[in-house]
Amino acid sequence: MADRSVVERLLQTTGALREARPEIIGGTIGVADDGSFTKTIAFDDEPAARVGEKAEPPPEVRELLGEMMAGARYYDLHDPWFASP
Repeated sequence: MADRSVVERLLQTTGALREARPEIIGGTIGVADDGSFTKTIAFDDEPAARVGEKAEPPPEVRELLGEMMAGARYYDLHDPWFASP
């Protein structure tokens, strides 16, 4: 669970994240009133994503990520189904 302001500050760093993680092709985030959230990240290539996840994040987002992702659970969805109305 994160303070909503941490999530909002992290969203302001998308430019730095884009430069550091070019294999990310998109994502979503939903934040509940209590600060809990669900975040998805889509990659165009799983091997590139695995390399990217081992890299150190940009300094301007490192602390925010640590605060936001404390206690996070991760699920790998290998064949996600994307749909929109």
